[in-house]
Amino acid sequence: MIDRLPPQSLEAEQSVLGAILIDRDAVVEIAEFLRP
Repeated sequence: MIDRLPPQSLEAEQSVLGAILIDRDAVVEIAEFLRP
């Protein structure tokens, strides 16, 4: 089992995923802020 917490902000995660779905190049701009 992985000892990681689930996302703390569901709205933020939905926004990031939505941005990537709308504009694939968005991931390049936000990749430095994302952490696994």
